Amino acid sequence: MKGNGKKLAVIMVVAAIAMFTAVAMASAFDNQWRKAIRGEYAFTGTGQCLFAPGGFTNFVPNYPDVSWYGPNWWDGVITFNKNGSGSLDARHRYMGFYPKMGSNPGLPEYAGLAHIYWGFTYTVDRGKIIFTVTPGTYKVEYQKGPDAPGSASGVEFDHPYDGYISADGKNLIVSYGVPMKGLAGPPCSEDPFNCFESVCSGTFQGFRTDWEQ
Repeated sequence: MKGNGKKLAVIMVVAAIAMFTAVAMASAFDNQWRKAIRGEYAFTGTGQCLFAPGGFTNFVPNYPDVSWYGPNWWDGVITFNKNGSGSLDARHRYMGFYPKMGSNPGLPEYAGLAHIYWGFTYTVDRGKIIFTVTPGTYKVEYQKGPDAPGSASGVEFDHPYDGYISADGKNLIVSYGVPMKGLAGPPCSEDPFNCFESVCSGTFQGFRTDWEQ
């Protein structure tokens, strides 16, 4: 019995050491990724948005006669800080197309240029980055087009978006994953006549331009 007890004790000690080592290695690995991603990344990309006064049901506008859509093009800088926060600062070129359905003649197509900014927090897990937009940080300044001069803020997003960083930390890909829904005004479930929602998808690619020590 004593021999068996000693063997069991040794096995438990070895298992505990192995578990501790695995946790330490995973922690060090994730820390390596976090270190690799610090600094500024220049990026460019494209996207598409669908806009719906009155909101959506399963990504379908509740009032299609007054919804519209359009492509957009981005270029700017994504910054990652040591403390897990960051920001996106971009030039945003866009176009809009209104539907011409039934008796609705639609409105003229349009184009514009805007400066967009938002802050975020992020986590890194083996190269995958999860971005969460910081509430209250989304800001738009319209510079050209029918919306200019003007500004907008107060848009909130319904879920995080994600991306990937290369092992050497030099290259970055960001996508929205599931189309992101933005809400301006009261929730559409509470006030369907005064709410405004957008659904957007897109992909950005970037490379590191500055390294934060």
